[in-house]
Amino acid sequence: SLASRYQAPVLLAAVSVHSNSTVFMARIGTDPETRLAVKCCHVPGTSEPNRQIATEQFNAFTKLDGVFSASTPQFRVPAVVFLDLSLAAIGMRWVDGESLTKRLASSFAAPRIAPSMEKAGAWLGHFHRLGPLREGHFNYGERHDYVARMAAQPLAQAVFSRGARLLAESRHLVEAQPVRYTCLHGDCKCDNIFFADAATFGIDISIAHENCVEHDLAQFLNHLDLLLLRPGFLHVIAFRPLIEAAFWKGYRNTGPEVSPACLAWVRLWALLGLWQT
Repeated sequence: SLASRYQAPVLLAAVSVHSNSTVFMARIGTDPETRLAVKCCHVPGTSEPNRQIATEQFNAFTKLDGVFSASTPQFRVPAVVFLDLSLAAIGMRWVDGESLTKRLASSFAAPRIAPSMEKAGAWLGHFHRLGPLREGHFNYGERHDYVARMAAQPLAQAVFSRGARLLAESRHLVEAQPVRYTCLHGDCKCDNIFFADAATFGIDISIAHENCVEHDLAQFLNHLDLLLLRPGFLHVIAFRPLIEAAFWKGYRNTGPEVSPACLAWVRLWALLGLWQT
């Protein structure tokens, strides 16, 4: 690996901070210099290295890199460089390119952004297909207690209370709906889709657990809605239906089937949870 041929990576700046990991931009070597993304996994809420998760994610990233490279070179993930168990750190090649977020901010016409949205949907659909993909049913029961706590301790907003009640009242619409389970991206948003040359990259992948694909889709679409409310993105709102249609065109070309009822339920559930916390 590069880590064995050069000195230890020099961490330059934290670029993504979560409760269970921190991603740094780093450099390794000087002639030529190679830039890396170094993901340090830690026990949630502490600085203690989480070596088990780091090992699992390193193995998963290595497999993903191999599968993506062999099957569809237009869809990629960053190449894995090293695993350092002393810090529970995974080193990956830095992706130089433009994020979907930046492309949205700089696009003032639907024809420019729609192809990028379609590529983003196609990348996510392909990622979900890699699996291991299995059929199952939506499990409302495992979410029942969380929904009950929402309803019992609502925010002082009538719309929040109505939303929490709606989650419980719509149980019969989603319970036992057929869904597809796979390893999730875990942080699926416009910031983490990159375009470099002719390839579309997914970055900052958690792959720590599996669930139905509606969770990644809900996270992406909710983040898109919130993003377009920021001042720098208001110009995109006018053609939002067109770019969302482009995203779905890409996803349906490569991804598994989606339950519209479960997706709507998970989107509301996730938004209320974000609001409450």
